[in-house]
Amino acid sequence: MTSPGATQGVPSPISGRPHGMPTSAMALQDRMLAEFQAVYVASIEPTVRRALGDGDSGILGRFRRWLYAPLGYTLGNRRNFFRGAFAIKASRAGPHPEAAHILAASVEIAWSSALILDDIIDRSNEREGQAAAYRVFGTSRCLVAVGVALCGVLHQILVRAPGSLSARIERTCRAVQYLTLCTLTQLPGRGIPSIDSFRRDARRVNISHHWALLSPLAGSQNVRLKRTLARYADHMTVSGKMRNDLLDYYGGSSEREAILDDFNARRPSFPIIVLWTQGLRSSDREMVAKHFAGTDDMRAEQLFALFSRYDVPRVCLGLVLEELEAARLALRGAQEVKAPAELLRTLHPWTHFVEDVCREKLTAGSP
Repeated sequence: MTSPGATQGVPSPISGRPHGMPTSAMALQDRMLAEFQAVYVASIEPTVRRALGDGDSGILGRFRRWLYAPLGYTLGNRRNFFRGAFAIKASRAGPHPEAAHILAASVEIAWSSALILDDIIDRSNEREGQAAAYRVFGTSRCLVAVGVALCGVLHQILVRAPGSLSARIERTCRAVQYLTLCTLTQLPGRGIPSIDSFRRDARRVNISHHWALLSPLAGSQNVRLKRTLARYADHMTVSGKMRNDLLDYYGGSSEREAILDDFNARRPSFPIIVLWTQGLRSSDREMVAKHFAGTDDMRAEQLFALFSRYDVPRVCLGLVLEELEAARLALRGAQEVKAPAELLRTLHPWTHFVEDVCREKLTAGSP
């Protein structure tokens, strides 16, 4: 079998602009990521460090730091801490703002745990431009660290985070529900899924957005605010998964600099699902099906030719924009029900960033 591999010089799907040119979307991304990291360092990182054993003395302290080293390594390599920042800002509307730093730390630890598990399952070599944690520490050690860390997260939100009994119960129920839904996405699938199945799984795999926005509202009587923020999270999780899947073919996703990982691993991600719905000729359909079933190879050049023939980039972008428009509608509803202005000032540009980065990466073209 020949390796599908990357290809060079494939024409841009929208213009002919050189791949990798600096863009305004990237400038916006850098500014927002810097803001999120500043919130993380100031308000969240001390709680994360304590949870992972920093500051503990003696043999137990050394053991905890050794145990959680894969989590510390993954957190140290990450660039995007928007979940924690969302939790801090959403807490302004909750009944227990004093719990914000613990809830924000819990979502960052849980998300880092999910990234470690995702890399193990997908056998990914790289995360955020660095070796995946299991490549550094080994699979067994990473699995133990993740299991213990997630149990610690549940203890943090049930016992340590301040709040009324009803708030603690609501947080815990949400955490168990979200962990269960996220776990279901790792069950093996068959064939190329429908776009509806993709949307459902995207909401589940990125459900940390929901935790970041809704856990600080546990115990609140503002049901309308919870519903509008849940709708926003629904659409942003789907658009975010669409974006990352699309950018795996066009310039690298927000968490991996490598390209064509999904293609080489034969994972039928968002662009392939869209391609599959475009009324392919029987020979084209057979070629795609055989590659993703693992029974035959196709070259990346052949796939990009199909993308061009069936106008896949434009269709994908249209679906991303539909999700983002629905997210903006939810934000307008959140404004009407008194969402914190500071939170809205963060969520609004985040929707524009997703749109801009998709447009500009597609304009820059495929690798």
